Amino acid sequence: MIGFLDPALFLPRSDAHVQQDLEFVNRVCQDHPIQLIRLEDYLIGSGLHLAHFEKGLGLEARQALQQLQRTVNKTNKSLPKPATSSGSAWQKGFKQMFDLTPFKGADWEKRMADAVVRAVLSGEEVVILVCKKANRNIKIHSSGNCLLEEVTRWAVYVQPNGQKGPKRIRCVHHKRNLTEEWTTRFDWRLPSPGNNATHPFCVPDEWHESATQAH
Repeated sequence: MIGFLDPALFLPRSDAHVQQDLEFVNRVCQDHPIQLIRLEDYLIGSGLHLAHFEKGLGLEARQALQQLQRTVNKTNKSLPKPATSSGSAWQKGFKQMFDLTPFKGADWEKRMADAVVRAVLSGEEVVILVCKKANRNIKIHSSGNCLLEEVTRWAVYVQPNGQKGPKRIRCVHHKRNLTEEWTTRFDWRLPSPGNNATHPFCVPDEWHESATQAH
């Protein structure tokens, strides 16, 4: 399984959020056979410099980043070389996920789409490890003293030239997303038949379709 990292993981924010998000990536890569692509192949470049990002972090967040770098270096997997027909003839969801204006001039939408297409053409399963960001892939609802998170982008899609049908790429934000695929859209804490729940959440057959309403 090929894994890509969300560029938003490296946006400036509180140390607590940085640590939480990077520790999620570290744990999920330890628990699942995910091979992270070398950051130099698609992330490092215009607008994103890890050394600059690391300077602003406290000790624990910096340690989480250093562990992530060790995880990537251990895999040391290169992005598959582009085929002659590797252009993404069709894509969906990349603008919503990767139109990251703080990284000026990087065009992450195109960069991520091109990288994902190349990985898909290699024949391996592909996932993107993402952080949740309001007004991008989650919407915050307030109800009384509770805050509810509605997932608004749980997958992106590509259809490389010459291939039939689109390929759905999961945007994973919790380790349970890898064992219960529907939790990429719904709350990962919901009980399901997969964990022998007495009163499981009944997942709609077309849970991944945007026309299926989530309440």
